[in-house]
Amino acid sequence: MAEKAEKQAEATKLPATLPDAVVAVMAAVTRLKKADRNKFANYDFTSVDDFKDSLRPLLAKHGLYVVPNQVGFQFVEVKSDKDKTSTLAQFDFDITLKHVSGEVESPERMTVFLPLTGAQTSGAARSYVIKEWLKGRFLASSGDTQEEADLLDQSREGLRLSKAEARGTFEKMQKGLRDAAKGRDHDALSDWWLANKEVIETLPKDWFLTLKNEYAETYRDLKAQAQLDGMSNANLDQQAIDEELRHHPLNGG
Repeated sequence: MAEKAEKQAEATKLPATLPDAVVAVMAAVTRLKKADRNKFANYDFTSVDDFKDSLRPLLAKHGLYVVPNQVGFQFVEVKSDKDKTSTLAQFDFDITLKHVSGEVESPERMTVFLPLTGAQTSGAARSYVIKEWLKGRFLASSGDTQEEADLLDQSREGLRLSKAEARGTFEKMQKGLRDAAKGRDHDALSDWWLANKEVIETLPKDWFLTLKNEYAETYRDLKAQAQLDGMSNANLDQQAIDEELRHHPLNGG
């Protein structure tokens, strides 16, 4: 019994120093499985949560913990290739690795740029920075062949949000789209879409397509109705006659 207890104690003994612990984690970490799939771009990827779930037990086992500290925030204006100006949020983090022995590494500064879509933007920035720092510090490989594949896709000026982070934004945009459609004005609906397009592009790809398809269908119906409303009774009667003749058996309809 004593020998068994001694072996168990030895197995659970933490590395004595921070460098020893880092080496132990690097030796234990394996290539992560790509359990999620982007069905629109047809590639598999490792999500941020899966990555953290894989590394966290190894860090705890060897007495390590990571402290992310946001030290800076500012708005940055960037221009696209079409000379369109967009505003991004720049987040600066100091990432510090600590050991239960009290040893602490010097913090490493990391910066990420994201479209500002609400309070969830800071959470998305923190999650992304932690994953990228862990990958670099422990030379962990997720096997992703697409750049930033863990966030499903890239919008033109930033990274798409995960569904957990984007749910509130999606619901807000969907309500705004439907409220704009109530005005029965296809030009006003188009103006709403253009004003919110950059935010909508940060949504997960399937949610983005859901809103895009709803907008396109609604815009088409409103425009068609506007064209009908602008026609005289004589034009409407003639259109009905033309439609009836087009389907007449003698015309092959």
